[in-house]
Amino acid sequence: IALDPERAWFYAQQGENYRDIRQYERAIELYNQALALEPESFFWAYGSRGYTYFRLRDYQRAIEDFNRALERAPTYVWGYGQRGRIYRHLNMLDKALADLNRTLELDPTDAWAYSHRGLVYSGLHEYELALADCNRAIELNPLYPNAYSRRGSTYIDLGDLDRAAVDFAQNLKLVPDDTL
Repeated sequence: IALDPERAWFYAQQGENYRDIRQYERAIELYNQALALEPESFFWAYGSRGYTYFRLRDYQRAIEDFNRALERAPTYVWGYGQRGRIYRHLNMLDKALADLNRTLELDPTDAWAYSHRGLVYSGLHEYELALADCNRAIELNPLYPNAYSRRGSTYIDLGDLDRAAVDFAQNLKLVPDDTL
């Protein structure tokens, strides 16, 4: 970076590194520097900064950044998925569902998105749809532990404790230190 401070990509990459080690404030500073240099072409830096705001529980700024990213890149799959995740955290389930549906329109093999849409369906008390999405996530990625825990939670909502126990056991087998 010191050799060529006009290279926005390097700032954004450093932001990724700091975000990965949970130094969120420093990551945001670096994303800001990158976006000051290249505000239009680095749609993913808006998404990454938005995800960093999400990690800080600053949901409004996170949504604003994902909106910016999606304005610049309307097929940004990760952007729709993450914005949908934030809407779910805010209990804005219709918006969450719309974003996760768009994610799956763009990438029908995204196990993460199916799993998260299953959470939204559970929140809407659409348990059969939640189970279908968790099942699809498991079909796509049988090693994705959260799909099992989410399906297990749905089984609890349906009163099927035996199936829930099987799914939670599978989750713990895949991630032994998971606290669900």
